[in-house]
Amino acid sequence: MKFLRISGTFWKTFWGKCGWARPPTVCLALLAEKRDVLIVPAYSYKDDNSSSTMFCKTWWKLKTVSSFALVLFGWIGLVGMTACTSTAPKESTPTGIALPADTKVNIPKFVSQDDDLDAPTPANAEEPPKKVVAAPTTHKPKRGKVEKTAELPAKPAETVIEEIPSERIPFAVGERQEVQLSWVGLPAGIATMEVRKNDDFNGRPTIMLWANVLSSKLVDAIYHVDNTVETVVDSSALIPYKFLLHMVESAQLKETKVTYDHPLGKAYYWAQRISKKWGNETNDRVDTLIPNSRDMFSAIYYARTLNYQLNQKQEFPIYENGKNWGVVLLPIASEMVSTKVGVFQCWKIKVTVKLNNVLSPTGDIFMWLSDDSKRYLVKFDAKIKIGSLYGYLVALKDAKP
Repeated sequence: MKFLRISGTFWKTFWGKCGWARPPTVCLALLAEKRDVLIVPAYSYKDDNSSSTMFCKTWWKLKTVSSFALVLFGWIGLVGMTACTSTAPKESTPTGIALPADTKVNIPKFVSQDDDLDAPTPANAEEPPKKVVAAPTTHKPKRGKVEKTAELPAKPAETVIEEIPSERIPFAVGERQEVQLSWVGLPAGIATMEVRKNDDFNGRPTIMLWANVLSSKLVDAIYHVDNTVETVVDSSALIPYKFLLHMVESAQLKETKVTYDHPLGKAYYWAQRISKKWGNETNDRVDTLIPNSRDMFSAIYYARTLNYQLNQKQEFPIYENGKNWGVVLLPIASEMVSTKVGVFQCWKIKVTVKLNNVLSPTGDIFMWLSDDSKRYLVKFDAKIKIGSLYGYLVALKDAKP
């Protein structure tokens, strides 16, 4: 995703001409729709086909974009979905924009390390087509001719997702982290991340991963940002079932909703924007979803479950606004990081992003995960043309046992 430009006489006079960058992040990212790579969650953006300048949640001037925007961890970035006609009540939102009812989706087959792959699966909304063989004919075929039984196309390969052992999931309901965002020493805002309770989804236990990015008073003088993401994930496999992004900004109100059908490989995307500056817009479509994909925000939590070894990379796919990205995490050092919360021994991890196996041309992105049983996101650093965007852990509340 590209960072956007903050216009105004103040910046032209005080800072001079700035450049732009587009750092992907798979750590604190909140997705937005105008991006072509992942970005850190201290941002705001403009929409496609708009000539207006985009604003970033921090104090820097960044290049306007005409594509789409994100949330990840860098993992860092935010996402969308399709509408569905239903008489069910609509969800209330911070923007006042009514969301469509949830699309009914299929639940994949789950296995643990000790499970039999032939175990029964939960009831699904739409069963994939089965191979059907017609009954053999009772009459004798004519001499010299061989008759074949009729067949329908074989069903697609079954999606099987492995559950993560409970001892490898380092977070639980009740955990809360606050990360201070800054750029060249200036306070940009605060990112808050929480793990919350959630109802079952189509019979599967789930949790909600919740985050909010709020601009600082300093930034509010230029452009206000109050963006919230809610991702409903499977409690055991951590794959997303539903993603919501609520955007309350100076120039727009926007809602984005995505529901994921992993067995059918579909992401149902719906988004609606209200903006006097950029115009009102509604998008409703179905995108292709790669098996075992995460969304940009839940990818941060999934990264915390991985076992890291020096110079040994970890890879997994991420879906974001119609594109399927490949994220690569490479531990390059073990470092001590001091924060307001305490001192942590951390893995320094380099984050890179690929689209169609081609590396995205971005500045270096690094995140520091604590090298302990909790794997806290302690710090991140996203290099841009003018300095770096930093995030530091400033408050932590662990889940109650």
